[in-house]
Amino acid sequence: MKRCVLLFSVFLSLLIISASSIRGEVSLAKGVKGFREKMDLILRDKCLANGKTGIKIVSLAHEDILYDYNSNHQFIPASNLKLITTATAFLNLHPDYRFKTRLSADGNINDGVLEGNLYIKGFGDPLLVSEELWMMVKDLRNLGIKTITGDIIADDTFFDRERVGNGWGKHIGPQAYNARIGALSLNFNTVTVYVEPGKEIGDNPIVVLDPLTRFISVENRAITISQGKRNRLIVDRVRRDKIDKIIIAGELAKGKRRKRFYRNISNPPLYTATVFRDFLTRENIEVKGKVTVGIQPEGVMELVVHDSKPLSLIIRDLNKISNNFIAEQILKTMGAELEGEPGTAEKGLNIVYDFMEKEIGRASCRERV
Repeated sequence: MKRCVLLFSVFLSLLIISASSIRGEVSLAKGVKGFREKMDLILRDKCLANGKTGIKIVSLAHEDILYDYNSNHQFIPASNLKLITTATAFLNLHPDYRFKTRLSADGNINDGVLEGNLYIKGFGDPLLVSEELWMMVKDLRNLGIKTITGDIIADDTFFDRERVGNGWGKHIGPQAYNARIGALSLNFNTVTVYVEPGKEIGDNPIVVLDPLTRFISVENRAITISQGKRNRLIVDRVRRDKIDKIIIAGELAKGKRRKRFYRNISNPPLYTATVFRDFLTRENIEVKGKVTVGIQPEGVMELVVHDSKPLSLIIRDLNKISNNFIAEQILKTMGAELEGEPGTAEKGLNIVYDFMEKEIGRASCRERV
């Protein structure tokens, strides 16, 4: 692996050196010939023997093809596209753009009683986490609210209801990198599952969820086995009506360290609103209604607004860890902000295509993509 990384670094260095040293027709031909020979040598390395590689390098100044290898083959572009998506967002949304999450009410507050429904509306924040949601609950409590007579209603209509990205396939597993998309999302739309051996052989392992919420139930089928034995632990997430269930199966040997698993959830707005209601209960704010998904009406009273950190920092984190969920959220946010609600992947991609045409200088980018 390290050798492959080194080869890629050499390739980049060759590209930079060639681009800076090619001057004039004679030196252009000589430089391109030498560059192609070195690229051929790199691509013949056994490190790349089992991989799929395609490269096309074109001079933007002359539109000459400097290097071409399997450029007409189809590949999975993977995280390279995140660079284009984030560059588009940086230009179109502004580096200081902040995602909002709002709490509003459709009734009056009298003597600590909110007489009506409480709405939690999301605007695509990809980094809303439990600690920030808890602070929103505290802000609500500091307004003097002790009782809510109506429902907690989650509104995620800033995006469409398509929860998976284009090309994800039909069979999507519970892994965190398959996290669902939603305008109202929490903890990257995942839950953390901690599992450690039980006290005695034959006991179920000890399971802890974070966040602890009524949206998720646990079915613990696993057993604790004697130390030194081989074990296999399975942590799955399945959808059950309006909740998700975490199923623990297999064996876990005594003496094993606590294990941590991240699993995605099926219904982002309902998950977020349920955790929000759980936090209200812990802050001794009584909710007499239910948790549901709906649409915030016009004319509601705004109570609390949470702003994310600026887009520039979010993009930095996204590209550093190559986070799929954040990229999908930003894509739909661009669509909603620039082409109108609800944000969709198609609207976001239109903006990306326009960026490629205008900024990269390829008039046929849209057709090629």
